[in-house]
Amino acid sequence: MTRSSPRPRLTTTSFALLGLLQLKPFSAYELTGYMRRSALSFLWPRTEASIYREPKTLVANGLARSRVQRNGRRERTVYEITAAGRRTLAAWLREPGGGPRFECEAAVKAFFGDATDLESLRMHLASLCDDRQAQSDRAEELMNDWLAGRLQFPDRIHYTVLAADLIDRLQRTVGEWASDWLDRTELWEQTGLHDLNEQQARALLEDWLTEHTAGGRSAGS
Repeated sequence: MTRSSPRPRLTTTSFALLGLLQLKPFSAYELTGYMRRSALSFLWPRTEASIYREPKTLVANGLARSRVQRNGRRERTVYEITAAGRRTLAAWLREPGGGPRFECEAAVKAFFGDATDLESLRMHLASLCDDRQAQSDRAEELMNDWLAGRLQFPDRIHYTVLAADLIDRLQRTVGEWASDWLDRTELWEQTGLHDLNEQQARALLEDWLTEHTAGGRSAGS
């Protein structure tokens, strides 16, 4: 009896590109461009170099095939999914996925605010508020495009909006958090501990505790 070979160990980036290849063939350049413009750039941000490398990994594992297209003197390599690639993608999509992992350099700098001055601390919070506004302007432009049917895959608009909704909620939460702490720090005397910011911290902890306790009771009732 012949044993089936184990599924190749691939990264989430591998599977994201495999998912795109099941929609249509792409060149590495096109994959990079689509990842940069689509919701995937927020859900799974990766460097262009890593995206360029990944199709070769898929080909090496038999999950995609490559072919050279020529246009006059120019040529490019186009990748398309194989039957094995479709089966591997389907198996991965049936598995539980990992939860979110949050990264924010401005928030890391705010976390070490007691090692700097108040102006610098508030600058990082303000930058997140400004970033949220810029993202909101960009989102408005995209939504108008989508409603006008300007999508590469119009028959997947429901999944585009599914991802965009999550991204918008996360960005809105970060913006609201930064705005709240801008208001709080406006009254601070310094970045080190003093009466006011200690009172703010304790009051917030008490509010959280009340909310979590109430939420636990509601879930158990």
